[in-house]
Amino acid sequence: DVENYLSLGYVTQEASNHASSLTLTYAFDDYLLAKISEYTGDTATAEAALLRSKNYANIWAPDSALFCPKYANGTVLCPTSGDSPWSWSYYTEGDGFHYAWFVPHDPAGLVALYPTPDAYNAALETFFVNHLDNNQQFGQAKPNNYYWAGNEHDFLAPWMFNFAGACTRSQYWGRRLIPLHFSSAPNGIPGNEDYGAMATWVMFASLGLYPQAGTSKFLLSAPSVLQASIQLHSLQRPGTTTLAVSYTHLRAHE
Repeated sequence: DVENYLSLGYVTQEASNHASSLTLTYAFDDYLLAKISEYTGDTATAEAALLRSKNYANIWAPDSALFCPKYANGTVLCPTSGDSPWSWSYYTEGDGFHYAWFVPHDPAGLVALYPTPDAYNAALETFFVNHLDNNQQFGQAKPNNYYWAGNEHDFLAPWMFNFAGACTRSQYWGRRLIPLHFSSAPNGIPGNEDYGAMATWVMFASLGLYPQAGTSKFLLSAPSVLQASIQLHSLQRPGTTTLAVSYTHLRAHE
């Protein structure tokens, strides 16, 4: 449904049952296209793609604070509960509550969709608090209806507090989620490893910093280690650089 995405600014529900999650991922793809085009000097393509990367806002429903399926005539259909099978069937490998936070390229824009930053933070906090009950009932046996540690579209969510002045909540959840969802037991990974995705998430979360995809930024939370040594491989020149990280104040704060 690329034609409608280009003309209407969103993928229509008539074209795909996964229209809302497709719109969100196309918007992210456009951001990446804009950055690549900037790098290659294609200014016109970069400007057009960057404008399209804001298309996620076209399927935002303020009343439900969700990105919802939208028909060509503008009618919007939003899930009312993460427990509903309908909610899962209208998104890709997830539900509407998972995808409510999937704007990795423009978190500031996502915050602006809420009435206030406090409202944004409250909704994000509820997203994590509600996932605890689901985890207590089912563990990793089924995907969580709220924060789901086992799939990529929720990977950045613990760090999203940083964009609305609530970095201490990123520190709290960044540390709490590791022992809650990961262990060295045979069932110690909450989802498909996907070429190291889960292990990489644990590594960054343990270091207390997380990369914002498509940028050179790292978002801070709270480390779970006192000291770390990281080998950085250079793409421009052979060899590696070792980065030593020491958390001198962590023990005092604990």
